[in-house]
Amino acid sequence: MQDEYVKKIIQEISESTIIINPSTLYIGGGTPSVLTKRQLLDIKRAVDLKYPGAELQEFTIEINPDDVSRELCETMKAMHVSRVSMGVQSFHDKHLKWMRRRHSASEAKSSYKLLRENGFNNISMDLIFGYEGLSIEEWSEDIDTMLELRPEHISAYQMSIEEDSGLGKLYAKGRYKEPGDEFCARQYSLLQEKLKEAGYIQYEVSNFCLPGYKSKHNSSYWEREPYLGFGPAAHSFIGYKRFWNKASLKNYVRVDNFIDKENLSKIRGEEVLTNAAIYEEYIMLGLRKIEGLSLELLKSAKDSEGNNLILPETFENTLNSLVEKGEIIKTFDKKENVTKIRIPSRYMFISDGIISLLI
Repeated sequence: MQDEYVKKIIQEISESTIIINPSTLYIGGGTPSVLTKRQLLDIKRAVDLKYPGAELQEFTIEINPDDVSRELCETMKAMHVSRVSMGVQSFHDKHLKWMRRRHSASEAKSSYKLLRENGFNNISMDLIFGYEGLSIEEWSEDIDTMLELRPEHISAYQMSIEEDSGLGKLYAKGRYKEPGDEFCARQYSLLQEKLKEAGYIQYEVSNFCLPGYKSKHNSSYWEREPYLGFGPAAHSFIGYKRFWNKASLKNYVRVDNFIDKENLSKIRGEEVLTNAAIYEEYIMLGLRKIEGLSLELLKSAKDSEGNNLILPETFENTLNSLVEKGEIIKTFDKKENVTKIRIPSRYMFISDGIISLLI
């Protein structure tokens, strides 16, 4: 199945009819590090053939700590990978075992060291907080261990419960108790405090970096820039349309071609964004960023028919109320000559609630 999957990925790339000039490339959405050297090189070659002359500012690949080897490092070097994202999640073995991760804390550290030894100087690492059994002390130790390694980029996510996941089933049976918001907020504040003291800059709800190492690829999502995704469950955004491949690997490898619309309808969904959807995206994505959102950009945005975006009648009153309460800061940016609204870092943990009031 792995060979079939790679062949279909390459076929989808080569048969794509959408023309873009990519500035970033991201191989992820699962465990690409389990692919063979030949398979990874073949995928990269397909991208190079499809987009000749593309000057990539950033090329990221996601890897698991237990897949890191000298051979993988050599393969990534041959592919000209410039950024590595490694899912660590925890530096406590008991929590890694509970999450059903294959690696141990010591393996994560060894893998990081091996990446450094092989010349990778832009590494991102992930942590997870806000789950039952993770104490404040253990979370503090996780952060301290991460800071001792000092990767260029750190992403930290609160554990989420998805209905069909193993954790979701445990939650439904009453065998998992989700920590309260106040407790999770303490862990998030501790993260912000420790990373700021260590010289990291928070630039988005879940993302922190050393100066100059903000993820260019992920930032394009929050800026609503066009992107293409290939493979099962991959999402794309072009103009005023979002489209995606369904998650079924079985159905994906059965597709004859990626040009015929009838063929594609078996594995692909799409949506033309309405005025309301475009507005919601600007608010949700813009206010995730620490720098916030330009009001001029919002008010000059267009819908799919080229008309000015219609803001809700309640927008100004709600915004003014949030500004009065200090949950949103409104400032004039002299450098960009625009008025920006942003959620202060102390309220980032409850940003979803603040954003929901505006949409």
